[in-house]
Amino acid sequence: MLNSWFRKEKPIPSLTSLGGGSNNGIFISSGVAFDTEWMVLGGGGGGANGFGYGAGGGGAGGYRSSYPEGPGGPGGPGSPEPVHPVVTGKEYPVAVGAGGAPQPTIGYGTNGGDSNFDTIVAAGGGGGSLGQGQGAYPGGCGGGAGANYVGSIGGEGSRYSPTSPLGPDNPAPNQGYDGGNGAWQPSTVNPPSGGYGVGMDGGGGGGGGGLGQAGIYDSPTTQPTQGAGGGGVGRTSTITGTSVNYAGGGSGGVAANVPLGKSAPSAGLPYGGGRGASPTESNNDHGTDGTANTGGGGGGGANFGTDGTGGAGGSGIVVLRYPNAFTLTAAPTHTTPQINSAQPGSTRVTTFTAGSGNISWAED
Repeated sequence: MLNSWFRKEKPIPSLTSLGGGSNNGIFISSGVAFDTEWMVLGGGGGGANGFGYGAGGGGAGGYRSSYPEGPGGPGGPGSPEPVHPVVTGKEYPVAVGAGGAPQPTIGYGTNGGDSNFDTIVAAGGGGGSLGQGQGAYPGGCGGGAGANYVGSIGGEGSRYSPTSPLGPDNPAPNQGYDGGNGAWQPSTVNPPSGGYGVGMDGGGGGGGGGLGQAGIYDSPTTQPTQGAGGGGVGRTSTITGTSVNYAGGGSGGVAANVPLGKSAPSAGLPYGGGRGASPTESNNDHGTDGTANTGGGGGGGANFGTDGTGGAGGSGIVVLRYPNAFTLTAAPTHTTPQINSAQPGSTRVTTFTAGSGNISWAED
């Protein structure tokens, strides 16, 4: 992509006649136009809090980029998109979406926040659901559904969440995948052995590169089981100059009273997704958080005698790559650990990891 930069010649200021007429005076250049490569990733959705049965994992934030998929990346819908034209001296808004915060009580995971660069918006991920027949939230990637006797439906991906300024539930094309459904109680197990909610595991949140997996009925057994749904696989990008994984879905929580239950092998985990609650692992009652600035979904919780909280979603990120003939200035409200960083191919990179405000470029 390094040979694709487009730069217009700088207009020459001109001086007209100083006589009468409406166009008299000095005309000043409107700026230098050039193209910017970009990646915009929404904040991940939070995992739901569990209550006996396993809760759903959060969906990853929506992934959008003009930069090609990095080596080993799974690919996904709608990427790469076109580069974005900008002009020196003009201000452009940039905002990084927060991850969905944990809920203080039993219930849905919180939706992630949208991220944007100018008019390019990446939707926040959908929060996971507790279950009880309630579907998970839609989002850039849909949240995973919790379990109960009638099952629950995973949230739809490539949508704006109910809390988005562009929502509720409006299309956000080609940003991610659906979350997995929650497990349901088979009619052959009625009443359920072992108590309310036994054996019903939560679904995984959708990822930027693949669907969240459905939870399954996971009957108590003396053998290790892996019935909770794994989070969807994410995406890989090298736009920052190194290969980084993003947009993994959070996995669902394991149901209570499944003593040897484990978190399902989750394709989303290496891409920043959180791990669902599991009685045989260190997070035996709570989901783990999605990784910051990967847009990963939080893991689903469960209730093994304590709080059963879901994990928070990972915050989003915005990355811009542009010719080294230009210097970017960010607002003081932005967090920019990498700003105007020199890269091969006569380019620079700026990374935004938090905050919102306007940016601009000037010619060196």
